[in-house]
Amino acid sequence: MRRATPITATVMETGVSVGLVDDGTRGDETAGDGLYSATITLPDQGGYNDIRVWLETGESTRVRMSGVYRYASAARVTAVGTMIPESPDGDGRWQSLRVPVTVEANNAGEGQVRANLRDSTGQLVATTSTRTPLVAGSQELMLRFDGATIHDAQRDGPFIVTDLSIQGTIAGEPVGSSSDISASSDSTLTWRQFTGEVMRLSVEPVGGIERGQNVTTVVFRAALTTELQGTYGWTAVLVDEAGLAVASISDQFTANPGEILLPLRFPVDETQSAILTSLRLHQVIVWREGGTSRLVLTEEDGLATVAVSSAVYLPLVVK
Repeated sequence: MRRATPITATVMETGVSVGLVDDGTRGDETAGDGLYSATITLPDQGGYNDIRVWLETGESTRVRMSGVYRYASAARVTAVGTMIPESPDGDGRWQSLRVPVTVEANNAGEGQVRANLRDSTGQLVATTSTRTPLVAGSQELMLRFDGATIHDAQRDGPFIVTDLSIQGTIAGEPVGSSSDISASSDSTLTWRQFTGEVMRLSVEPVGGIERGQNVTTVVFRAALTTELQGTYGWTAVLVDEAGLAVASISDQFTANPGEILLPLRFPVDETQSAILTSLRLHQVIVWREGGTSRLVLTEEDGLATVAVSSAVYLPLVVK
């Protein structure tokens, strides 16, 4: 079988031709894998481009036609400012990371600016996008990366804003461009400084019983892990087999970062209750006073499996 001569691709609008290669260079990912690649420069004015790939074997010529629509570079990101962490509720943790960017457009229109936030190793931390009216000339926009997303990525700074791009419409025509501009944050920023799932609650799978005079106390033990110092409130509901509320409790406590044990103690008045054979937690809610952190556990989260270890007999007393 005769070996093919080098493959070429031609942009018909400009007449520029490039050779496709399989040597791991010029856009080819892996040398010798049988996949030929090339990097093609399209006209700046935008619009549809007719690209034809030519393969000559010496005996015949094969042509494959393709098309690429190039957005006109009528709007682009030209600068990135200093990153600004913000905390609107003043709780000491950042809810977002603001990044001012400068956009220049040839005419008025509408666009969507996108960007990625990465750590110093290039790992993706968060993404963001914002849609905004475009004005002719230069304007400053504010991008915001979500603080909870940064927290959950668990990667420390310095953070780098990169992969900036803009797409939209100007004078009824689609426009788009990407920018290789990037900017770095203060190296002292860490993921723990941003808001996120700052509380975690686990409940033991089995409860216990403490008997007293006319009162039986059903006890469950819960472990709350928090990353913030502050005052916390909680409430919990105990139900019977039919799902009817038997008792509810609530309390407040002050905690430092770390693990706090919460004894969920439900006093059940024997004089007001009939015979009960099984009790379970229905709902537990924990929140931090004056902040945004709130955690809700329901039976759908597994609380239905938390039941007393033995039957609770609460005799009905008739006075």
